[in-house]
Amino acid sequence: MDTLLELTSAILNKVRISDIEMMGADLIDAELSNMQADRLNLCSANMSGSKLRMVRLGDSRLNGANFEKADFTNAVLRMCVLDGGRGAGACFNNARIEDSSAKGACLTGVEMRGAKLTETSFERAVLQDAALDGAEGDGIEFRGADLSRATFISVRFNDADFRGADLRGANLSKGCFRDADFRGALLDGTLFEGADCSGAIFDANEGPYAASTDKEKNDEPANILASLLSNTLIKLPGVFAGNEDFIKDITDRLQQASDAYKTTSKHSPEEWKEWTESFLALAKDKETLDLETIIEALYKGPIKLQNQSLLGAVSKEEMLDRMRALNKLLNSSTNEPPEAWKPILEPLMKKLKSGEGIDFKTIQGLFSKLLQDLPSK
Repeated sequence: MDTLLELTSAILNKVRISDIEMMGADLIDAELSNMQADRLNLCSANMSGSKLRMVRLGDSRLNGANFEKADFTNAVLRMCVLDGGRGAGACFNNARIEDSSAKGACLTGVEMRGAKLTETSFERAVLQDAALDGAEGDGIEFRGADLSRATFISVRFNDADFRGADLRGANLSKGCFRDADFRGALLDGTLFEGADCSGAIFDANEGPYAASTDKEKNDEPANILASLLSNTLIKLPGVFAGNEDFIKDITDRLQQASDAYKTTSKHSPEEWKEWTESFLALAKDKETLDLETIIEALYKGPIKLQNQSLLGAVSKEEMLDRMRALNKLLNSSTNEPPEAWKPILEPLMKKLKSGEGIDFKTIQGLFSKLLQDLPSK
């Protein structure tokens, strides 16, 4: 009996077939939707353009088969082998491909939107320009695969293996890649916007948490300092009013600034380490910790506050006097800021509440004016 006729008959009668030898069979443009079969041998078969919607295949072999532009929409393939297959332009939207293998398969431009791919291997497969948006599955293997320009928007691929994969130009936005392994992957131009990569492993200075450009790296300290200073302006009365926590708060903020500058400073890591450790030691020694000690330590730091402080070229004696005056003023005041400060603070508070951006120079100027308006004694 003709093999294609046998398959068609089984589909019409809704019979599940098994152990059919179809190696090298000619199934071009065949209508095989709703076929249910186990242990089919479709190795090297030509299935290009075939309609295979909602087929149910179990423990079947499609090694080296040609299924280019075939339609597997809503199909279920369990424990199937598609190694070395040719499936460019094929459609597997909403399909389930589980505990299966497509190692070394050519799947350029394949569509797998909404597919379930648990424990399936695409090792060394070519999925250039593939669309896997909304797909999901645990334990998926893309090791050494070519995924360039592919889209993985909103996928859930926890524990996936992307080691050595080519993800250049791929879009992984809003995807979930918890505990995935990206070591050795090519990530030039890869988008991770809104992606969850908690627990994922990347090479050093790679991945969504690495600074993307030299400009961003250079701007980072100013942005972080601007944020720290804006928070400080808001909290100044509260910080100084409770004297026992004042020193610790200052020390914590200096530690944050130190950590921010470490990645971009021209100074050696050893200088930063020594300076940071000195501040940590100061924080533990409460008996000797005072404003003078902190200012002294500041002026010894790599930031070189004597040349780059908020006030410009200011001696540590003048800085100390003004900080003491600020502390005294705030300790003796109510929760309301001093009248002289209101013209400065009120516009700033409005900007902060409205969510407007405040650049570093603006904050620097305001903070400088606040301190310069204080008496030095």
